[in-house]
Amino acid sequence: GATAYARAAHELADQLTFGPAHVVVATGSGGTAAGLLAGWAAAALPGTLVAVAVSRPIAETLREVTRLAGEAARILGYRAPDRDRLALLDGVGAGFGRADRLTCDAARLALRTEGMLTDITYVARAVAALGSVSGPVVLWHTGGWLGAVGDAMEAGH
Repeated sequence: GATAYARAAHELADQLTFGPAHVVVATGSGGTAAGLLAGWAAAALPGTLVAVAVSRPIAETLREVTRLAGEAARILGYRAPDRDRLALLDGVGAGFGRADRLTCDAARLALRTEGMLTDITYVARAVAALGSVSGPVVLWHTGGWLGAVGDAMEAGH
């Protein structure tokens, strides 16, 4: 998991046509954020990785992301991740997988303005956090199509 996202950091660097101030990603288990952080310096990515914690407290998320990033960097032969390139935001809201007004509003905004489906468990929480960062931003969308469909079906009951 984390090693694949460390490699994905290189793909992002190759595709960027501008220097983002932030890359924003939702993080539950920590694997996505850890991998991106592990690959950040090796890929020469600019800015800060902003991980929106969706399932556990910030301190616990920080420990897990840092641990996994270190392991992924070691496995791939990268230098130790730069912890200063990581910022964590609290996105737990009403609880893991539970909708709240902010998350639902963010999901609707993403759909209405970008045509982007987001699930309430992960990506909509990252979208909701976009207002907390400034400058050019990349939103790392980890999927969620099936979750978004499930959320919509549940809302219709």
